[in-house]
Amino acid sequence: MMSKRYRLAMAVGLTVTVAGIASSVLVMLLLKERRNHDNAV
Repeated sequence: MMSKRYRLAMAVGLTVTVAGIASSVLVMLLLKERRNHDNAV
């Protein structure tokens, strides 16, 4: 049986991983948008 602390650690690790992936994807999209604007000008 999993302990509450172990489950909490898993949840925190998963949240941090998802947040990191989401932020990197957002940064990539923002950079791509900015690059497109520079090309348009």
